[in-house]
Amino acid sequence: MPISFMDANLYHDLITGRVVTVVLHLVNLTPIEWYTKWQPTVETATYGSEFMAARSATDQITDLRLTLRNLGVPINGATCLFADNKTVVDISFVPHSRLHKHHQMLSFYHV
Repeated sequence: MPISFMDANLYHDLITGRVVTVVLHLVNLTPIEWYTKWQPTVETATYGSEFMAARSATDQITDLRLTLRNLGVPINGATCLFADNKTVVDISFVPHSRLHKHHQMLSFYHV
């Protein structure tokens, strides 16, 4: 069963205020892939940066599952994505959530 961990480091760069996204993917408790990159937008709140990180993590989870299937690896069950921001997790389950920024709306529908 694949497991993924995701986090966003707010104000990693104090000069520009950019956020760093970090994602770690495990399959059978073995690290398979890790990802770290600066986000293209500058966020003033943790919520927006965590949501962008969640979108990036779900993109990678989809790619990883497709790759494993193409290699013939059987995948049982869903992939668990662990995050440290409860608001992002809760809001992603509410379909009538109100978001004000366009890139967050796109991320919401993807996550």
